Amino acid sequence: MWYGSSFKKDGGWSLERIDNFFDCAIASNWAPSEALAGGTPGLPNSIAGTITDDQPPLLIRAWCPDSSGVILVFNEPLASDAISNLASFNCPGLQIDSVFFTDQALNTVQVVFPTPFAGGTIYTITVNNITDCAGNSIAANTSERFGVADSIREQMITFNEVLFNPYENGYDFIELFHLGNQITDLQFLDLLQIDPETGVVESSTKITDESFLFFPGDYLVITENPFAVANQYQSSFPKYFLTLNDMPSMNIDEGHIRLMAYGNLIDDFKYDDKMHFELLTDQKGISLEKINLSRSSVDRNSWHSASPLTGGATPGLQNSQFSKIGNSDMDVSVYPEIFSPDQDGYNDVIQFSVAPGKSGTLSTIKIFNEHGQEIYETNGNELLASQSVFSWDGIMKNKERAPVGIYVALVQLFRLDGTVNYFKLPFVLALKI
Repeated sequence: MWYGSSFKKDGGWSLERIDNFFDCAIASNWAPSEALAGGTPGLPNSIAGTITDDQPPLLIRAWCPDSSGVILVFNEPLASDAISNLASFNCPGLQIDSVFFTDQALNTVQVVFPTPFAGGTIYTITVNNITDCAGNSIAANTSERFGVADSIREQMITFNEVLFNPYENGYDFIELFHLGNQITDLQFLDLLQIDPETGVVESSTKITDESFLFFPGDYLVITENPFAVANQYQSSFPKYFLTLNDMPSMNIDEGHIRLMAYGNLIDDFKYDDKMHFELLTDQKGISLEKINLSRSSVDRNSWHSASPLTGGATPGLQNSQFSKIGNSDMDVSVYPEIFSPDQDGYNDVIQFSVAPGKSGTLSTIKIFNEHGQEIYETNGNELLASQSVFSWDGIMKNKERAPVGIYVALVQLFRLDGTVNYFKLPFVLALKI
């Protein structure tokens, strides 16, 4: 594991210690040999140097091995006497029975409570006054959540952002979002790669072999190299990232991925490069983001290119193209009333929400300019769901960008009984001067 992404991990190269006087067993003190022979037995190490650790330890995550214990995972070894004082750990409403290291690596700690945890409750444990092997103290009131995990159900976890055409030397990533209201454990979640043409499953990979608690309202970025992705896009790390060495091979033209748990479908996403913003000159390094979390991953209109002004992707953060759907008592609504498709991450897409109130309703939405000329049709005689949402990114049917101005969306609803309803929704397309 300490070879990193180097080709030397395939064999023929030894791992060498950088600083023989640094006693802490951390990965950063080891690296593949740079000697032409592949190693330096009996000689000074080819990468000999000095290691200085002045960074405090981080509490990465917590998980429950049973109904009355929690495992705390730190990013580096702690001092051997760091957990001798029970007062260093606090969980409101719960008494702590004991604390101990789970192995000789000294980076995982188990906290035991005398009574079982309550189901459906999210607990918070706070850590203070502990040090790493080098003597650095953890940040005051460092905390992490834990609790009893519930089973994963359909649409509880959804695809939220996908990068399948990374920058050169970059890495693909898949971002998930937790839509449910219960803690789930990702060790029961599988990521499948599907042939987009035949529908045949090409690979199936467990998200993680270890317990990994996923909380309501949280993001999770799955990638082969979290450090590279986080540094590329200035995202929070490592809280919302998970390393997956067996990532699906994300083709840059089209692909199909699926989430499964206990043999049941959780979410499904079939993508292709034509889903990107049509005027985007270079798709490399630009992710596809879901516009609204409540929208189906299957619906192509749920997705839009991330804004280049945010770096082209927002792993672990709210999507640059996120837009709430306006709530209205009317059958039809538009949000926002003023939009600016300039790819700055703010109101780049306009959305039309249609709630027909009766099943078996067809809809057509046409967009007219201020001269009464039809410039775009978002959908034609499409069967509506109880609430359907349609998007427009400002590109006219002639593939050119619509100019600044006032526009009207004409929404036509056709019911099986012959009833036809018309709605006119004015809106403004604006751009920065």
